[in-house]
Amino acid sequence: MKNFQHLQNLKNLLPTFLNILGNKQNLLLTEIADKKPYLTDQRNRYNGNALAVIFPENKEQIIEIIKLCQQHNIKIIPQGGNTSLCGAATPDSAENNVLINLAKMNQILAVNADNFTLTAQAGATLLEIQQAAERQNRLFPLSLASEGSCQIGGNLSTNAGGIHVLNYGMMRDLCLGLEVVLPNGEIFNHLLGLRKDNSGYALQQLFIGAEGTLGIITAATLRLFALPKDTYTIWLDVANLPTAISILNLMRNAFDFNLSAFEVINKNALLKVKNNISDIQIPEEFSNKKTENSWKILADINIFENAVNEFNNAENIEQWLYKNLYENANTNANFDILNIVIPQNKLQQQQLWKIRKSISEAQKKSGISLKHDISLPIDVIPDFIKLCGQQLNSHFPDINIVTFGHLGDGNLHYNLSFDDEVKQQNLLLPENQQLAHNIVHNLVNEFNGSISAEHGIGQFKINELTKYKSQVELNLMKQIKKVFDPNNIMNPNKIFISD
Repeated sequence: MKNFQHLQNLKNLLPTFLNILGNKQNLLLTEIADKKPYLTDQRNRYNGNALAVIFPENKEQIIEIIKLCQQHNIKIIPQGGNTSLCGAATPDSAENNVLINLAKMNQILAVNADNFTLTAQAGATLLEIQQAAERQNRLFPLSLASEGSCQIGGNLSTNAGGIHVLNYGMMRDLCLGLEVVLPNGEIFNHLLGLRKDNSGYALQQLFIGAEGTLGIITAATLRLFALPKDTYTIWLDVANLPTAISILNLMRNAFDFNLSAFEVINKNALLKVKNNISDIQIPEEFSNKKTENSWKILADINIFENAVNEFNNAENIEQWLYKNLYENANTNANFDILNIVIPQNKLQQQQLWKIRKSISEAQKKSGISLKHDISLPIDVIPDFIKLCGQQLNSHFPDINIVTFGHLGDGNLHYNLSFDDEVKQQNLLLPENQQLAHNIVHNLVNEFNGSISAEHGIGQFKINELTKYKSQVELNLMKQIKKVFDPNNIMNPNKIFISD
């Protein structure tokens, strides 16, 4: 009866929320059918509940909403484009919370081409920010498969990575300043376009990757870069991962900053795309060699206008590739290239990148898989792949291991499933899921890697984080949470269970 009365008291506050929003009913969703799309995560793994889904139009409304929530102990779930892969933006099943979606705060506030900066509200999509930068002949390099729907506030809150981390870094590296509404309703305003600011603690970094647990990011100032005049793309079939790493090192030594992406795809990942994505063209395999453990490489080399290095045109890049890849493949037995494909126009480049960007969608269409977003020192990745495959197969014979990702920065997406329905259902038993996670994450830990490279912790990896983070680190994180959010109203029970 007490919980019922508390919930009824919260519902009585809905007119107050509506008043804060200027009595615009479309900014306050309370009907179950209207709320539902925002209460389920992208993978359909988590389904929650909320008193209301709120769409504030400015930071002043957020301040008033947070103050009201503090007064009545209402939990707050910040949400961007709802593309989280770990349930970080999904509430729990209780109804004592409100979900704040930033989609209405989507303005590009300023683009300073001379300072190479862009300032935008948190609800602007990644694609909108890329396009705003490009209109000023600048590049914002973050690139994700969800860039048309994910919001920059969510990208910051999860410290998103993507395909260009190799040279441009993650969101921590791409953000110069933030504006954040804190859990007490105060504004942290640090929207500076400075590369150097050594005036105390770098407080803004605490909010990047915090998954909305310390405050609501409302705006950000981002780093921009020179816009390449062109991009040279290459697709390679190689017989093994050591060859892929050798090619990565050769290309990094030669192209340095021009090498903007270096992705790998294993055969199982490619098969998922072939079987589940229509209207896609995959290069044929021309080699007759045994390719059971073969990998595909997809790399981008940026070409900059008036660059002083020799790789300022496609002809010079092709000459280098011929000399260092073709000749090595012919003379070095350990350098096993099976095929080289060079697209001849932008459309062919896009078709190759569509293969890479369609892998997650292809997996989703083929059914549930156990997903791991891991990072490792690049030199140990072949040993990890071999040992982990052996251990998994000893417990789950013939398991389908789909591996793809950003070899250039050591981040792999390592996913497990079965095509056989009976074996798949067996894998999804809680005890078998945990066994599979233990095998993967224990080996990652032994190789000095991370169990979360770019997707975050959210709800999904709370228990895993407790196993692999030191108690010192966990205690420090919890202490920081208490300093910012002593009443634990801001996205509770994400990253760790709050005390």
